[in-house]
Amino acid sequence: MQKFQLKEVRLSFNALFEPQDFNGNQDFAFNAKLLIEKGSPQHKQIEQALLEVAEEVFPGKGKQVIDKIKDDPAQYCLQPYDDQYVSLATKRKAKAGRPVVVDQNRNPLAEGDGKPYSGCYVNVLVRPWAMGGKGNKYWVRCGLEGVQFAKDGQAFGQRTTADDFDDLGESDDCKDIF
Repeated sequence: MQKFQLKEVRLSFNALFEPQDFNGNQDFAFNAKLLIEKGSPQHKQIEQALLEVAEEVFPGKGKQVIDKIKDDPAQYCLQPYDDQYVSLATKRKAKAGRPVVVDQNRNPLAEGDGKPYSGCYVNVLVRPWAMGGKGNKYWVRCGLEGVQFAKDGQAFGQRTTADDFDDLGESDDCKDIF
């Protein structure tokens, strides 16, 4: 299966500039989780691509394999997120090198540029793949090839600051405590 592009999907958790070891097993990788609207043409495109790659690797059994693993995020990359979105997990092993990360004009981006960030919209190149292992273990996943910042969105996980609280002044109730 060839790589394909998803356009203006929401970037969620990501490690695009420095590989991370999320499982503590020294398996460093770059990754991006993408939020895609349920039932959208892109959601259907992803499902079709994953089915095609599963059929290539497991001839005549692709749908059966997906049905068997679809509830396990470690084995199947497309998972429900909420009532409105599905989440597509993509990954690129550190030894394969950093994915391409560019701005709207295809200029390279660095971590210090502040883009892309969780909550923005991106165009993403992904490459679906599938494989089987011992004990009827299967994987249908998506490799992360590249990310293009497309447009701003509400950032996820913004830090709380002191300005987020009301100024209560000094209260007589607290004076005796300290």
